[in-house]
Parts: sequence; structure tokens; C-alpha cells
Amino acid sequence: MHTFSFSFEVHYSRFLELRLSRFLKARKYVLKDAFKLLSGAIEWRRSFRPTHVPCTFCIDRPGFHGIRQIGFDAAERPVLYACFAQCQALKYTAEDNIMHVVYLVENALKCLEKGRQQWVIVIDCTGMTLPCCNPKLGRQFCQTFGDNYPEHLSRFFMVNHNPALHGVWKAIRVFIDPTTRKKVIFVKKGKIGEVFDEHFGPETSAWLQEEIRLNRTDISEAQRRFWEAPTRSSVHDPRGTPKYVQRYIEPMEQRRRQNATELISLSSLGRQTHMPHPNIVQQLNGQLKNVTLIDLKKHKKHLLSKEEMDEYGVTLPDNTDFSEDGEIDTEDETDSKLEGAKGLSL
Repeated sequence: MHTFSFSFEVHYSRFLELRLSRFLKARKYVLKDAFKLLSGAIEWRRSFRPTHVPCTFCIDRPGFHGIRQIGFDAAERPVLYACFAQCQALKYTAEDNIMHVVYLVENALKCLEKGRQQWVIVIDCTGMTLPCCNPKLGRQFCQTFGDNYPEHLSRFFMVNHNPALHGVWKAIRVFIDPTTRKKVIFVKKGKIGEVFDEHFGPETSAWLQEEIRLNRTDISEAQRRFWEAPTRSSVHDPRGTPKYVQRYIEPMEQRRRQNATELISLSSLGRQTHMPHPNIVQQLNGQLKNVTLIDLKKHKKHLLSKEEMDEYGVTLPDNTDFSEDGEIDTEDETDSKLEGAKGLSL
């Protein structure tokens, strides 16, 4: 009989039975395979120490990663949102992506209610480039989270997608299991309101739709500085929904007003405290003054060449429309061939 102790991570041991069941589900309830997956995840947690890893990339360059928890869906699952147009990066690596998203999901785990073990991701592909989103990054990302956070993904929504993303998806989905592939939803522009209202509830749906609208064209300085509070209460808050801000950010603001010499940190608040995006924390601590943003319009291309597609291992038919407004077909004849294949489970 094998026993493992999670005493070194108190918040992870909450609802341990539910967490263990996800390893079983990810391996189709084959005990030997589930045990192997669990053993690897435990060793990874001991060596990587995910609860102690901040995103140094965002700390060094504010806005490097735009993905952040912004609220909850209709079933109270944490919602993570990102828009490429908000990110202060010209290229991502597996190292920086994994570091940042591990920070996010570890903090998402802290605000899950009993009986809920999943989160939702919404990606706005406006401003997407292949150096920031390509099959190699996707595979390494899926490998890490499939091995260490299996069956935690509820849904993965993609909006403002184009054929370039379709090429990336076609390359990634071959090593993802059929159940996980079905969690990925490409939402057409005309269906965003309907789909979001169904899955997210009124408040989060309204926030997402407004955030996407503001990031779509001629993104403002305020939207690019998503870690800052709006100047007026009536203005959209890019940090998150009213519920999320009231529950997690405003108490930190109040604490800073009461004790300006004490910084917001896990050391001062306790390791079980949910922490928002690293730059929101820095902003609350008064550490983000005179931040200069990259003019991404000078660097990011919206029209991708065939040569660039080939460089990143993305293939599409010769007659593909590369315009950013081009819709993609979410069904593919290869899906039927992949149904019986094994793959990573997210």
C-alpha cells in the first residue's frame, strides 16, 4: 500500500479525495496508470514547488503575460482570461508560460468551493502572433498541465480566432485526448453574447463582452495597463468583474490604506490567500510607477506569411484566408480518426 503526504501544501490537501479522483479519471480508472501519473505529479510539486513560484517575467516586465483570473462562471468556477493585444511580449517560451499559469491555477485552487475542482479559460486571439502561440508551446503547456493538473479544465473558449489559430489547433489536438478536445470551444463573433450568457452568468458575461470589445480595435492605454484600477467607478475595470474585485482586490486595497508600510504578500496574508495577477499585487504595493509599455503595433503582424507558418510547424491549405476576421471551421475530418487515440487529459 502506498501513502503520500500533502502536508507540505495545506491548500492542495483540501478536498484531497476529489483531487485524487481526477488522476483516476485522466487514466480511465486504470489504477496502475493513475498511480504513475500521481507519483509524477507529487515529485513535480516537491521539486518545482508551485505554491512558491512567482511569475518573475511579469514582475520584471509589467504586462508580460495578460492572462489573469477575472471572476467566476455560472457554476462558481474560476475564469481565466487573456487577450494577446494586452500582453507586453513579442515571444513566449514554455518556461515563462508554465511559470505564469502555474501561479494562476495554484491561486485558483485557493478560491474553489467544496465540490468544485475545475476552472474555465477564455482566450481572445486579437493580436495573436505565432511567436506567442504555436504548436511547440502548446504541446509543452499541455504536457505540464496534463501531467500535474489532470481533469481540472472545464471549458476552453476561443474568440476572435482566425485560420492561423486553426493551424496551431490542428497541430496541437493530435496529442490531446478526445474528451479534452471537446472542451475547446471556438466561438463565432455573432455567438459570443449567447454563448457567454449561457456559461458565465450575467455579470461575468457582461464583463467579458466589454473587455473583448475594448481590446478589439485601437486598444487604449488603460486597457493595456490592465493591472490598474479605473479612474472612475462607472468605467469598466480590466482587473476583473465587480464580484472578483470586491472579494479579492478591495480587501487588499483597504489593508494597504490601513498599513502603508506592510506590503501585500503571502508572507503578510498567509499562504492560503488567493493572490491576483502579479502586476495587480505590485500596483497595490505602489511598485509600478513610470511603467513604459512596448508599442506592439510596431512589432506584431496581423497578416502571417506562409514562411512564418512553416517555421512554426503550422500547415494550412494554399487557399486559406489569412485575414484576422476570417472564421474557422471547428469541425475537421481528422477528428473521427483521432477519436480512439490516447493523449493528454486536461
